Amino acid sequence: MKLFYTNYGTNETVASSNAIDVTVESAIDTFLELLDGSENFLGLVDEDKNCIQFVNEDKKWLLDIPKPPNFENLQAYVNDKECLAILEDSITKNKISVNVKLYKVHIMDETLDDVLSREQNMSIK
Repeated sequence: MKLFYTNYGTNETVASSNAIDVTVESAIDTFLELLDGSENFLGLVDEDKNCIQFVNEDKKWLLDIPKPPNFENLQAYVNDKECLAILEDSITKNKISVNVKLYKVHIMDETLDDVLSREQNMSIK
């Protein structure tokens, strides 16, 4: 499993194209360093080139699983504890592993908030 991240507070970056080998402990340490900065992000790439990324969005994290080339990504909002569990599970299994409900988001046309709002409105009717 490989890790990439950007910490805007410290200007530290490991690009996804240069992702580094990672252990559970080092991934958790990196994640904890990203807690205080909005838009900081961290991602993992498994041996099959599947990717998962977490973007810090003020008190919640946007979990994003890119699905190129159609830009219909799988997304969810998760908290710190859920992020840590996903990181540990994925690194331990050496495979992207997610145990939360994911939503298909056409990221060129909509956001996860748009999808969640639409789903909420449909359940009210």
